[in-house]
Amino acid sequence: MTASLQPASSLAPGDPFAGPSRRGRWVALAVAGALLAGGVAWVRSDDPADRLTDWALVGARGPACVRLVLGNDVSGSMTEFAAARENAVDTFLRWAPGNLRSDDELGVLDFAAEARWAREPATIERGTGGRASAGAVDGLDTLLQPVLDRVAELSPSDCDTVLLLVSDAQLADLPGSAEEGRAALRAAGVHDVVLLVPGEDIDVPPVWTTAHPEAEPLRFAGEDADAAALVLGQVVAGLTGQTLEER
Repeated sequence: MTASLQPASSLAPGDPFAGPSRRGRWVALAVAGALLAGGVAWVRSDDPADRLTDWALVGARGPACVRLVLGNDVSGSMTEFAAARENAVDTFLRWAPGNLRSDDELGVLDFAAEARWAREPATIERGTGGRASAGAVDGLDTLLQPVLDRVAELSPSDCDTVLLLVSDAQLADLPGSAEEGRAALRAAGVHDVVLLVPGEDIDVPPVWTTAHPEAEPLRFAGEDADAAALVLGQVVAGLTGQTLEER
């Protein structure tokens, strides 16, 4: 593919991915590295090789399973990306059973002023199923805490819980320090957070990086459903330490 990633900041000295732990920093770097290596942002939707279904996860994994919670920002500021995002999520859910482990878990949350499950987390073995309309309510503010509250209510899992947010990060309730951000994630049982921003020109507020420095924003072509789905696959590859190879 002939494409390139547009990260929110370059991987330059200064350690922009300094996170709450060595593991958190490793995950952030691994995801960024997978995206950079795969060149999945701004892919051409008319190129069949740019579709997630033409790629497969390969390589060894560690013993830990992953509970991946995909948080979709459905607030008004994300309206122009909604159709592509929904198509990308549907593609990802169809692709996942053939590429993740049977004990990995997938869940989908829609959020704005509140958060509701579009698909409650279930193991790949149980099946990913389809998506139901969650009807998350928009409001004056878009909030992250309702997302964390829904995750905190889940049954305990042996898997590492990763929160993947597709959002412009215009969140009104972000804490003012990394320590508070880490505490909020720990309280919800979230091991790591990844932020995918669906546009090159979206201004992510500095408070996001203040609160979650381990989750430097990563950008992708949000109006292209194929690009968005492929980004999700590359994120999973970064999380599992695997690679995507064309079938």
